[in-house]
Amino acid sequence: MSEKVVLAIDVGSQSTRAALVNAGGELLAFAKKPSPPIKRPAPGGFESEADAFFDDVLQTARNALAEAPGSATDVGAVVLCAQRGTTVFCDAHGRPLHPAVLWCDERHAEDLTPLPFWLRCALPLIRADSVVEQLRRRSPANRMRHAQSHVYGSSDRIALLSSWLVFRLTGRWIDSTASQVGFVPFDFRRHRWYPPTHWRWRALALKPSQLPDLVAPGEVLGPLSASVADAVGLPRETNVIAAATDKACEVLGSGAVDPRDEVISLGTAAALVRPSHRFRHIEPFRPAFPSACPGRYLLETQIDCGMARITALMDSEGLNNRAIEQGWIDDTLRTIPAGAGGLRANSTLPARFSPSEGIYAQAFDARPDEITPAAATRALLEGLALELRQVHNRFSARFGAPDRVLLGGGGAQSPAFVQLLASVLNRPLRRPVETETGVLGAAMCAAPLVWSAPSIAHAATTMSCASTTINPVPELVRFFDRL
Repeated sequence: MSEKVVLAIDVGSQSTRAALVNAGGELLAFAKKPSPPIKRPAPGGFESEADAFFDDVLQTARNALAEAPGSATDVGAVVLCAQRGTTVFCDAHGRPLHPAVLWCDERHAEDLTPLPFWLRCALPLIRADSVVEQLRRRSPANRMRHAQSHVYGSSDRIALLSSWLVFRLTGRWIDSTASQVGFVPFDFRRHRWYPPTHWRWRALALKPSQLPDLVAPGEVLGPLSASVADAVGLPRETNVIAAATDKACEVLGSGAVDPRDEVISLGTAAALVRPSHRFRHIEPFRPAFPSACPGRYLLETQIDCGMARITALMDSEGLNNRAIEQGWIDDTLRTIPAGAGGLRANSTLPARFSPSEGIYAQAFDARPDEITPAAATRALLEGLALELRQVHNRFSARFGAPDRVLLGGGGAQSPAFVQLLASVLNRPLRRPVETETGVLGAAMCAAPLVWSAPSIAHAATTMSCASTTINPVPELVRFFDRL
């Protein structure tokens, strides 16, 4: 290899991926490793060992470099994106004091420190009291403060997973402004921490000293530490570049930077996202998130239980959960008629199914012997598609109909599911030829520094992969309109 490449790493909910990406957006080498095992310490609890995430980062990076011998000297930068909302409690040396609390953790804080009197009086006047209450109860720091006070009291740092991984890579507590999506006092309008005197610090039981310094996407976070560079096999002066959350990188990797674009992310958690040049609220008290393009925003609604439904179904059946790669979804959608024989998924589903708790009971109020896995798969996918249709219609009514709808995430690898979704939405969908849009979008964040691209947004237009258009099937359109 002679051209400069970027080593891009995506630490997602299902797996960690690493790729060598060139200036044309080609993935020259690729490696993937399943995410660390999930622990269930209590009902609604979801945790994984933080060190296992970092081990996966090193392993996938080594494997990607091994696919292209001699490529290490051509790596111009390392860039990393990670799942949002996962929290790591660690000591002054960055050593985890507790397993990482995953974004899908459903436990709530039972005891909360009272807010200032003036704030308790003001919040009901703007109808924000219930929103702030829910925010505080879902905060991992607030729950840990009372449920495991010894961990909270010993935590010198309470960091999102991306911040902790950057620390492990560089030895510096620093992160991207576009990675701060979680229970942290981040000003989504101005892309910075709120001032230390702001009430959000107290509401979320955090201190400024516990959180990292911030830089914009595309800026240098710092060079790899000597130990990490040696462990991976890269030159010690290799810089780590700031990127964004995994969803934001996925949107960028799909080529969506125009407000008239819409991206449907078919990941563990499904989401519908619109790029925006200005800050807006999707609905009251739900702010736009930071885009991977500095100074821009993403309007997003998330469906927590997206393709995780199929993973849980495979687990409950004792099957390999690589349902998409092995063609399970495509085969099922071809053999089971639309409507799944009248089977319908419950309207309210947990963020993550637990096989031990019975996916059939949770999703269908039925016994496993009454439902075939194929019919359950079809029903879950149709339910997800119909949920996305509702969100798409709301977004179109609020922000205008999009000019094009692009796809990202693991679910986009299934042509049959994309065909189903196109028919439910009754509009053409653009499916990327290269489905690893997360690592591709992360690599785009390094383009201005490594390849002298004019901007990250410009890199998205020149590096985004080709796509195929999948059109609705008229018979299915009519069926789902009636449904």
